[in-house]
Amino acid sequence: LLGGTITGVGIGAAWPMLLALVSDILPPHLRPKGTAVTVLLYDSAWLLTPLLVGYFAGFIGLSRTYIALSLFGLTALAALYVFRWIPVCREGISRK
Repeated sequence: LLGGTITGVGIGAAWPMLLALVSDILPPHLRPKGTAVTVLLYDSAWLLTPLLVGYFAGFIGLSRTYIALSLFGLTALAALYVFRWIPVCREGISRK
């Protein structure tokens, strides 16, 4: 029950946030493509994450696999923030 609640709240927060970020980051003519790529990557994670966890757990253990995937996600998020979000904020979000 607790796991399902946490997952539901996470999805309920992440989905609208992803779609809002795509429209903020990309110029108007690229927003449909950006939304499509975002949805594809978001849905692909539901397929790839269990496969990666199962594969790497046999080599490095389950706890280290979760730590490695968490660190990878945080690193990717930090890179997106530094290399994409900060420059967009400096230019102004409402570019044309």
